[in-house]
Amino acid sequence: MGRRRNPSPPHFFVQVPNDRRPMTMFRRSAQRLSLVLFASAAIVSPPAFGSESPSVAPAPVSGLAHPGLWPRAASPAAITDPATEARMDALIARMSVEEKVGQTIQADIASITPEDLRRYPLGALLAGGNSAPHADNRAPPADWLALIRAFRAVAAEARPGHTSIPLLFGIDAVHG
Repeated sequence: MGRRRNPSPPHFFVQVPNDRRPMTMFRRSAQRLSLVLFASAAIVSPPAFGSESPSVAPAPVSGLAHPGLWPRAASPAAITDPATEARMDALIARMSVEEKVGQTIQADIASITPEDLRRYPLGALLAGGNSAPHADNRAPPADWLALIRAFRAVAAEARPGHTSIPLLFGIDAVHG
């Protein structure tokens, strides 16, 4: 069976002999788009006559990182203090590169077991749309609690080469 081709092109390209409205609507849309693009270019363009604004930073050399130009990262003052910052710095200093990368990864509970966390130090778990303890979408709350506790126990255990960090646990609950 061959591919079916659409017998008629989109409506804005069709010209009906007695009705030119579709083509007119297309032209108006194109004119509006051109006007918006022109106005946007005028707003973001550098000032005319070579007068640079003093607040504009010089363009960095391509291919080089300039940390001095990056925004300063800091935790909100309402939830941190020097002791908390020192604790976080010490925790990050103890982590291996693998553990730091693992903190950015979230695995679905259908594709990982608590034992897998010993090999793959992940930062988060997700109970996705069709994921449940033992693949039972009608699992009772006790099964959910047991599964979460099993993952948390492995993440918290003391062992060589492992930094104990609590897991984030998410549930895909689109429908409530």
